[in-house]
Amino acid sequence: MKNKNFIKQKQAAAFCGMSVNTFKKAVRPYVPHKRIGRSIYFSIKELKKFMEDTSEQEYRLKKILTEI
Repeated sequence: MKNKNFIKQKQAAAFCGMSVNTFKKAVRPYVPHKRIGRSIYFSIKELKKFMEDTSEQEYRLKKILTEI
């Protein structure tokens, strides 16, 4: 797949700042992806959205925990 909007799993893991194994467990189940042959592709837009949503949730949780 030659599309600048999609990247392979290894690149997606690097984009998210984690190992491929961590990515498979923490991100892949929650982000839509496409399998073409043996390769798995992720939308950069969807990865950014996931990372932003996750960061926002972590911030809220930390704020709640510090108020307790």
